[in-house]
Amino acid sequence: MGDKWDKLGEQCGLSFRKPDGTFKPVNEWLDDLYLQYTSEQIFNIVDCIFEKAEMLFEDQITPRAK
Repeated sequence: MGDKWDKLGEQCGLSFRKPDGTFKPVNEWLDDLYLQYTSEQIFNIVDCIFEKAEMLFEDQITPRAK
């Protein structure tokens, strides 16, 4: 099981979370990306994130009820 970020991480072979389950800072998973993948693989992973951006960031872009 898992949430949308876990599923994306499995699909891309990248972890967006620390072992304790909290999110890694963006610079940490970007470092992983640049150290482990070719430029073509990075492009494909970033493209995948952009394609799924609305779903991945829906909690940040949907107005909250007061």
